[in-house]
Amino acid sequence: MDIATIVGILLGIGSILGGILLMTPDLGMFGSASSFAIVFGGMIASVSVAFPLQEVMKLGAAMGAVFKGSKEKLGDEVDGAVEVSETARKGVAELESKVSSIDNPFFRDGVQMVIDGMAIEELTDILTTRIEYRESRERTQADLFKSMG
Repeated sequence: MDIATIVGILLGIGSILGGILLMTPDLGMFGSASSFAIVFGGMIASVSVAFPLQEVMKLGAAMGAVFKGSKEKLGDEVDGAVEVSETARKGVAELESKVSSIDNPFFRDGVQMVIDGMAIEELTDILTTRIEYRESRERTQADLFKSMG
């Protein structure tokens, strides 16, 4: 998890609690079970109406991804691409022996398609479609979070 996420959450909670405590020392005055049920029940109901159940059920995994963060670093990906290109210069047989060690599944599949001799147009179409599908899926998840706000 990124440290900024933790700091942001703690600052948010601290600001809310601090604001309440500046007004009154009684925290119970600002919370009630009925208020909680109305706000969160209404939020879940509105999201369920606006999105298919299949997308709503992915909400937990999407929230987990936000807090977990990405382990992939751009510099590591670039280094891996350079290493693969250097290996490719040695020949397809050498590249075949290295393909299983590529961590990024998208990149690994692309390299495997090159090894298999796939035409560049077909390879580009397949990888572009995968990118567009992922963008669409992530856009839907982002829209779901926006509707919760």
